[in-house]
Amino acid sequence: MGLAVLPLHVWDREIDSRIFLAAILLSEGHQVVFGHEYNISPLYQRFPQLFHVGAGRPIYNEPRTNLWYEPITENGGFNGLIFEEGINDIMLNSSISFPGINSRSVNSTSKIFAWCQREVDQMCDAAPDDLHPLLRAKSSSCSNSRIDLLGPIGSDYFEQYTNSIQQIFGDFILISDNFGLEIFGVGAPLDTRPEFKWVSETNKKEELIEFNQNYHQKSLRSRDQFSKIINTLVISFPSINFIFRPHPVADPFYWHKNLVKSRNINIICRDSPVPWIKASKAVIHAGCTLGLESELTNIPAIDISRVYGDIRKQSVSNIVSRYKPDSMDQLLKCVQKSWLSQGFSNKPCHTENLHLDNVLQNNMQHINDDVFELFNSFKLGFPKLSNLSYTLSVIRDFYSSIDLKFSQSYSAQLIASFVGDKPPLAGKSRHYSVTEITRRLISANKALQLNTKTKVQKISKNNVFLFTPN
Repeated sequence: MGLAVLPLHVWDREIDSRIFLAAILLSEGHQVVFGHEYNISPLYQRFPQLFHVGAGRPIYNEPRTNLWYEPITENGGFNGLIFEEGINDIMLNSSISFPGINSRSVNSTSKIFAWCQREVDQMCDAAPDDLHPLLRAKSSSCSNSRIDLLGPIGSDYFEQYTNSIQQIFGDFILISDNFGLEIFGVGAPLDTRPEFKWVSETNKKEELIEFNQNYHQKSLRSRDQFSKIINTLVISFPSINFIFRPHPVADPFYWHKNLVKSRNINIICRDSPVPWIKASKAVIHAGCTLGLESELTNIPAIDISRVYGDIRKQSVSNIVSRYKPDSMDQLLKCVQKSWLSQGFSNKPCHTENLHLDNVLQNNMQHINDDVFELFNSFKLGFPKLSNLSYTLSVIRDFYSSIDLKFSQSYSAQLIASFVGDKPPLAGKSRHYSVTEITRRLISANKALQLNTKTKVQKISKNNVFLFTPN
């Protein structure tokens, strides 16, 4: 039995895909510590041979590199990183997405779970030349577990949630905000300057700060135009229900203040967007990742960037959206067409009694092929494979390569004696109960056709849980 750690950064974005990964680790007989990334971090210097997968990039940062990742690898553990912004942000300049890669940051990384080949190429473009071979050797283009959840296993996992949404709201069109300009609980923009503290070149640091300042100003202007378009839609279609979902880290105050007060629009910011996508008739966005995710699950996406002339750089979600109207008149027709369409069934449709590997591979057959054809046309190097299946092979390789004879089942009391107790940051998480986490884990086991008996214990009141196979 090994000890795996799954820290979460932005919970609404990551929690469900990490729950699935926890279920897979448990099915292999390993314990899992799950939750608040800062509260989990003291374990890294205390326990040998940890298997760690978390949100991050192979860039130098303190405390992540020196206090988190280096202790993991120095103690014989595995440090896997996922760029959670991923596929939608690879249209940005490589030096913007991956500033500050150095030998320490690369050496302390065991595996980079890249969404696609272009992400790997961008990391190398941003890194010193002598690190390119090692960086490529540690990177794998393997999609993302969030893509897995867009298939039947996600429909099964979210079935009760999706049905509840539909019972409360009936048919609706989902609107997604990808601006995130004021941070939830702060009410002010995120100060990005500390991110560039470890960038050694002064000119590069100044370039990054200037880029972010300019991008923020462009986003402010684009957001104002975006809100006007949404208000026009709400007024034009009084019989259509709209659900507006703010960015997962954003303070929704701007939207409460600027969106029209009407009975046919509701602003909701809670939990994963996937069940909301699956329950919707269409997704309206302006380059948001939810547009990409909706198309992958075969729900039509309507990108409205052209309608108001969004001045931000185009994203992958802009490109793959089914509808890209150029005018308000075209947009009204797209909304009407989506609303009147039959829609796509998101009911679970997996075959019973399959082995886990087959469940995961079968699931990917139901992800929209048209999107991957577009990926290929833009030479993104995005493979249509199950990231969860690939990660399962990495898990097995790691545990077969280390000496587990000294491994043991650690008690909740021992692990709890080391974890931190910082409250969740308002912009990243709310408090979760052991009942809710247990329910999600049971749903993941059901979707994956696993029969693992698991004990879930809360070892910090501030979102740290221990999963142990019974």
